[in-house]
Amino acid sequence: MNIAKTLADATVDQLLARHRAFWGRGEVEAPLCQKGAVGTLEGDIGVAPYHVTADTLRLEQVGDELENTFAEQGVIAQDLFRLAPYTRGRGFAWIEAILGCPIRTSSAIDTYWAEPLPGGIDQAIAITRQTGRSWRAEILRLGRTIANRCQGRYPLGSIGLRGPVDFLAAMLGYQGMCEALLDRPQTVLDILDVSTDIWIDLARQFNAQLPAFQGGSFNSYSIWAPGTTATFNVDAACIISVDTYREFFLPFDRRICQAFEYPVIHTHCVAKHHWPTWLEIDNLTLQAVVDPVGPSISELLPAFLDIQRQRALIILLLEDQFDLALDTLSPRGLQVSTYYP
Repeated sequence: MNIAKTLADATVDQLLARHRAFWGRGEVEAPLCQKGAVGTLEGDIGVAPYHVTADTLRLEQVGDELENTFAEQGVIAQDLFRLAPYTRGRGFAWIEAILGCPIRTSSAIDTYWAEPLPGGIDQAIAITRQTGRSWRAEILRLGRTIANRCQGRYPLGSIGLRGPVDFLAAMLGYQGMCEALLDRPQTVLDILDVSTDIWIDLARQFNAQLPAFQGGSFNSYSIWAPGTTATFNVDAACIISVDTYREFFLPFDRRICQAFEYPVIHTHCVAKHHWPTWLEIDNLTLQAVVDPVGPSISELLPAFLDIQRQRALIILLLEDQFDLALDTLSPRGLQVSTYYP
C-alpha cells in the first residue's frame, strides 16, 4: 500500500478532512474515536545490555515486520492513522540519555528507564548545547532508518519526548529537583534554558527527516496535522504548585510550542490544576489521561468542557468511561481513545 496513492480512496480523503477539522474545532458529526489497542506499531531497537549506550543499539532491526503488518491491517486504525514505529514502544528515554542520564534495560520486563545524573546538579550545570552528540546521532539515524525503509508508503509519527519538568526530574530525581527549585532557582533556569534548546534542535532535525504528507505531519497520537507537530510529556508536573510551575517551567513549555505549529502536551488528570496555565499557550493542544486512581470521569467532564471552549482536546480513558464522555462533550475538536490499565 502506498500512502501517496491513498488520496484516491474516499475513506482516507474524508479522514484527512476530519483531522483538519479537529485542529480547527470545526463542525463535525462525531469526534475522532479509537477503541481498543490500535495505533502506533511496536518497534524493537534491539536487546541491549543492562547499561545501554548509544553504540549498543541495533537500529537495523527496526521495521522488520512493517510490510506484513501494514499489508494485513492497513494504514487506517478506526478514525486515526496507524503509524510506523520510531522507538521501542514509544518509551525510550532519548532526551534523558542525551542529557547524560544512565539508561538501563531489563529483558525480563522488556522496558527501559533513566537514572539520575551520577554527578547530580553539578553535572547538569555542565550541560552545553553540544552535550549528548552520540545519542543525538542515534535517534536521528533511527529516523532515517524508518524513513528509508518506508519510502513514503506508511505514515511516520513526529517526535515525542519528555518535556522540561520531566527531564529535570529525570536528571536530578524528584527530591533533588524540588530542593534545587527552592535553593538554586537561577541555576535551575540556566539548566532548563540550555536543555530546552537541545530538545527543540533535536525535534526539528528528527522531524525534518520524515516525509511530509499533504503538507502536514502525523503526531505521536496518530492524528494528522496540517503543519509541523511535536509532543512533550509533563508527568512530573503533578507534584509542582501552579505558581512554581509558572515561574520555572511554563516559559520553556512555551518555547517548545513556538517551535512547532501544532504542539501537543501529554498530561495526567492529577495535574489538572495546571490546565488553565497551559491553555495560555495559544497553539498548544492538551492530551489528558484519565487514570484509574482519579479524578473520576464525572469530576473531569466540567474541566474538559472548559478546555473545549478554547482548544481541541485529546482524551485517553477506560472503555467503561467512553460513552459518558461522548454523550457529554462536544464532538468539535475532540479525539477520544481507550486504554487498558
